[in-house]
Amino acid sequence: NKEKKLKARVEQTLKELKSSEQNYRHIFDNVHDGILIHDAEFNIKSANPACAVLTGYPLEELNRSKILQLLPQQSQLDLKSTEDNLVRNKGTDCAMQAKFIKKDNSEVFINLSVNPIFSENKSVNFQCTAHDVTERKRMEENLHYYLKEVTRAQEDERKRISLELHDETVQYLIVLWRQLETLSQKNT
Repeated sequence: NKEKKLKARVEQTLKELKSSEQNYRHIFDNVHDGILIHDAEFNIKSANPACAVLTGYPLEELNRSKILQLLPQQSQLDLKSTEDNLVRNKGTDCAMQAKFIKKDNSEVFINLSVNPIFSENKSVNFQCTAHDVTERKRMEENLHYYLKEVTRAQEDERKRISLELHDETVQYLIVLWRQLETLSQKNT
């Protein structure tokens, strides 16, 4: 009887584990952000379809790559430092801004969330979630450019008005001066 209960409990636990794995796999495969898991040597162990779209690499190629090949040098250094800090301080997650270099060598601006995966109190892998912010970044750059141009145009207009007012005032004073000269010559 004890054996039957134990067997039933093990079967129920395995069933729940399988269900949990299916739920995780469904989320992993269908989320809009790119997710990849890499080991301590930066070898990509798993990447989701959104990561393939984000980077331009097919999943098979991504899963044989290193995450460092997707990052420019500064982002590589930032990722290494972030992961070192997470492991040293037993942190759970950290966000950073980075760039991915796509297969076609174009760049994608991303917000990268890095989470260590601990096993027996040792970090064995890292899960990185990349949210594409390229469009927002470009819009911010455009907004900055337009603000700079509007400010420049306002300054140019202020200068033009200032010169115009100055010129009109000078002309008015010259006319007054000539009129005063004429009056003074008539009175003498």
